[in-house]
Amino acid sequence: MYGEVEDAVKIAVNELLKYNFNLKIHKFTDSFQASISDILGDVIDAENYAIKKVWKTHQNAPLKSNG
Repeated sequence: MYGEVEDAVKIAVNELLKYNFNLKIHKFTDSFQASISDILGDVIDAENYAIKKVWKTHQNAPLKSNG
């Protein structure tokens, strides 16, 4: 499932880059977690930011999104 989410994010990033957005991407998966200090440093300098949460509610349940 992480691969599908990552593919969707790549599409969104490519669309935003077409409009010259300056993006910083911080990745969190089951095998990789971005540095919290890097995230905080980028948030402090950011004009805008977006956070997307995805989690499993049950071991066999599909991933659900909260916004």
